[in-house]
Order: sequence, then structure tokens, then C-alpha cells
Amino acid sequence: KKNMDLFKEKIIILWDTEFTCWKGCKENGWDKERNQFREFIQIALIKVDINTMNIINEFQTFVKPIKNPQLSDYCTNLTHIEQDIIDEADTFDKVQPAMLNFIGNTKCYSFGQDFKVLYENQEINNLNNPFKDQFFDLRIMLIEEGYDVKSYCSGTLSELFGIKSEFHTHDAVGDAKTVLIALKELKKKL
Repeated sequence: KKNMDLFKEKIIILWDTEFTCWKGCKENGWDKERNQFREFIQIALIKVDINTMNIINEFQTFVKPIKNPQLSDYCTNLTHIEQDIIDEADTFDKVQPAMLNFIGNTKCYSFGQDFKVLYENQEINNLNNPFKDQFFDLRIMLIEEGYDVKSYCSGTLSELFGIKSEFHTHDAVGDAKTVLIALKELKKKL
């Protein structure tokens, strides 16, 4: 069970992101020729006490993309994030210091490779990566534990353990909390 070392930590951060998207973008790999970049529009970080599995702190922000500040209708319909919220949001260069302050040296876990999108956003915004090697993909850990997670996303992961999420899928806060529900169930099984 070495892959579930996260349960040996005192505190972890579960995080989830939403980013710019268009109809068919996942299938075409975010076509750079069509100016399709995965720019953050929402970031949620929840700090969890592993012993109690309770949330001890939360960080949530919306982010204004710099390459594609106008959300596609597809993106708004998927995430329920309205354009006016994005128009009022800070760009990622302003958000990253607040993220760093919240995260510190804590290990961060996402269901999927949100950290790759983080690196892409750092590149788009000409930012250095101030984070240490502290981001991990729960999807890989669950696969290594023998779970078939192909048909799940962060917002539906609790269904792997028979629990329907009360949150809207593709809301970063709700998705991170849904991952927590799944981890609580997983911890009971270990």
C-alpha cells in the first residue's frame, strides 16, 4: 500500500481546477493552432487533517485567462462559471503568490494531472515554478491500488464508492470536496 502514503501525512491539500475549454477540445488536445490553451478559470484548494479527514481550511479563487479571457458558451455551460465573474477575477500572475502562501510545503493531490495545467499556466504567464515536487495524481494511486477509475472525473469519484456527490460536477470546490468523500471511503477500506 505504499501508494497510499498520503494517509501517513498529517495534513494534505486536495485541489481541483477548471480551465478554458471548447466543444471538442479534449478530443483534439487543446489545439494551439486554434488558440486553445488550458488557462485556469477556477482553482480550489482544501486543506485536510488526515487523522480526522475534516477540512481545516479552504482557498478558492476565480482566474481571468490572458490568452482567452472570453469564455466559450461550452465552457460556461459545463462549469456554470459566468463571464462577469471571470471579468472581475485576477490573472494567474496575481493568483499564484496566494496559492503558494496557502500551500507552503504541504503535499497536494488532484484526481488527474492538474499540476500539468499549473505548469502550462506558469508558462503562459511567464512565471517561475515556486512549488517543490509536491503535486501528486490520485488517479494513478487508485489505479495502482486496483481501482478502475477510467469512467470517473474528480466530480464523480465518490460514485466509485457508491456515494453520489451533492455538488455540481466541474465546480472546482465541489469536485475537490467530492474527492475528499471518496478518500474518506478509501481510508475505511485500507
